[in-house]
Amino acid sequence: MIPRFFGRQTVRLAKAVLFSMSQQPTPEELAQVRPDIPYVTLKVKEAFEQLTPKEKLYAHYLSAASWYGYWISAVQTSAETPELLKLFLSLNLTAKGTAKLKTAAKDQGITDEEFEAFLQYVAACFSNCGNYLSFGDTKMLPRVSLDKITTIVKASANVPKDANLDVLKKITSFEKEERMLGLVPEGLSSYFSANCTSEDAEFIKKWMETNKVEPGNTRLWKTEKDGKIEYEIKTTSVETGVVKEVTEGDKLIKITKGDNSELAAKMVENFKKALEYASNDREKAMIEQYIQHYQTGDMEKFKQSQREWVKDVGPIVETNIGFVETYRDPVGTRAEHSAWVACVDKHQSKLYSELVNLAPEFIKTLPWPTEFERDVFKRPDFTALGIVMYGGSGVPLGINIPNFDDIRTEDGFKNVYLINVGGAAASAQTLTFLTEEDVARLKACTKDMDIQVAGHELLGHGSGKQFTEDATGKKNFSPDTINPLTKEPVATWYKPGESYDSGFGALASGWEECRAEGVGLFLSLDPKFLTHFGLSSAEEQKELIFSNWMKMVRNGIRALEFYNPELKKWGQAHMVARHVILRVLLEAGVVTLEETEGGENVVLRLKEEEITTKGKEAISTLLLNLNVCRATNDFKRAQEYWAKYATVDEYWMKIRSIALAHRAARFQVIYGKSSVNADGAVDFTEYPNGMDNLLQSYTDILTPTL
Repeated sequence: MIPRFFGRQTVRLAKAVLFSMSQQPTPEELAQVRPDIPYVTLKVKEAFEQLTPKEKLYAHYLSAASWYGYWISAVQTSAETPELLKLFLSLNLTAKGTAKLKTAAKDQGITDEEFEAFLQYVAACFSNCGNYLSFGDTKMLPRVSLDKITTIVKASANVPKDANLDVLKKITSFEKEERMLGLVPEGLSSYFSANCTSEDAEFIKKWMETNKVEPGNTRLWKTEKDGKIEYEIKTTSVETGVVKEVTEGDKLIKITKGDNSELAAKMVENFKKALEYASNDREKAMIEQYIQHYQTGDMEKFKQSQREWVKDVGPIVETNIGFVETYRDPVGTRAEHSAWVACVDKHQSKLYSELVNLAPEFIKTLPWPTEFERDVFKRPDFTALGIVMYGGSGVPLGINIPNFDDIRTEDGFKNVYLINVGGAAASAQTLTFLTEEDVARLKACTKDMDIQVAGHELLGHGSGKQFTEDATGKKNFSPDTINPLTKEPVATWYKPGESYDSGFGALASGWEECRAEGVGLFLSLDPKFLTHFGLSSAEEQKELIFSNWMKMVRNGIRALEFYNPELKKWGQAHMVARHVILRVLLEAGVVTLEETEGGENVVLRLKEEEITTKGKEAISTLLLNLNVCRATNDFKRAQEYWAKYATVDEYWMKIRSIALAHRAARFQVIYGKSSVNADGAVDFTEYPNGMDNLLQSYTDILTPTL
């Protein structure tokens, strides 16, 4: 549905204007690293200092392993990322090192503005673990020419003489297939060799499903010899060698071990040190499984580590390390490596722990038949954490894992809210497309993020059944179950070897994030849910609901920044989810868009009095479709439903132009650094806000990993 404009009006709006509608930015300009990025410290030193000496050592060695894991994520980002990051580290961008380089660059004719733009690009690469945005998967470009960058790098006395400066050309190259992560000809992906096509990826995907080969920690390389195609499925592990070699028609398929072997070995080395300081048998068992997983590449060992992790309830030092989320794989099955360490926030965790006990009651209120809900809700651990470090392409606000449905069904899962990331996000937020009055209301509401994350992670990702059939033909559902969308018995489900990720492919992440976001909105209308978080008065609850729903639909406008019109492709799962929710609420008439400033801006209005009626009904219908299609592996129906709300037509391209003209810079976080001193104790350094300190922290943290 195309929402009606209510005419050009004079409305006081919060502003963050970059481009005018009459001077739309080029793709190159859109890709440039912003000059106004907020650089925010993740405050955790106070919590870290409260750990016992043993807990500090445990956290330190897990962090050390995780920073080696950062390089695995770098390998997955782009072919040039590891070499670029190593070159930037050689510049020694500490406070003193940066000052020396600036002086040397000035002597070569580099202006202050050019040098600053170069540093901002380097900071963005460190923060995103490469030269592609972690939140959007599009290539980043510097606001300075290749010649100037080369001059700056050559001005450094620290760059090795044998450094490959040709890699600098990759910084500014912007061919069509380089602009976004994906498969040729639409994009590039380090999960695949550059000559792999979607046909190659699908062929191997089906082969791996049939042969029960877990794809999570693999990459796919294709070569052609004497007219014969050879596929190599490369597995991350310390051990090297060929695991399996088979012929399928005229194609040779090899499974090999030893991808990222040196990095995996360093991780194992630090896992063994962390093992000495584990607090209990569960933590020891988890780390032992990590060691075996990285040593051998066996994904079953990783799955076992996740079972042990789920059962380790309420640890003071929390962690999860491995190949987890499939957002960046164009096929949606291979997982990006992530690694994080955090300290518990006891007060907020108490609230979440109590919410877990109430979860079965809230799940019963969700808008789908009980047959489409898990038979047993495995009460998970739900904690608020202060993140110490995150070794990957971008730190999230909340996490709900493991993603393996058999583990979630048999053992449960965990939810974590990274509370210091939430604080950093709130402090750096610019609220566009709203009236000043609505901005004031949203800024006055401080609990909406806590409540939405709780609903999203615990009851969104934590709910919903998947209908499956095992190898013996046994089904986990009755054949007489009626599909509420078709009014007929369920006709599709997950057969042996199939999974949600393999069935829904590239749609899986956005679909699931939309389901979780929708559950968060739905539950925010429940007075009991809000009362649990201390919002007992009708006025407090009214303001929370308004803030939560308004922020969601505002992000639905912002989501258009992450849409690529050339490829007709969305670049970020959470954002397309929010855009779909916006479109659903526009269709229901709960939200309106009004043109203002002569078509240069829009203002969102939320019909507050209709949120609990039309709004709730619309979100309920959305959730019913999302949950039932996911439960029944009905990809065909899902595709058709999704297209109705996620297709960007001429009207939405106009709104996209407005979104781009007013886009706000996404914040980048600054991590602290742990180190073992001469007395064997752990010191923790926390860096202040600012780009210079971000560069200092990454230089201090990553240089020892080279």
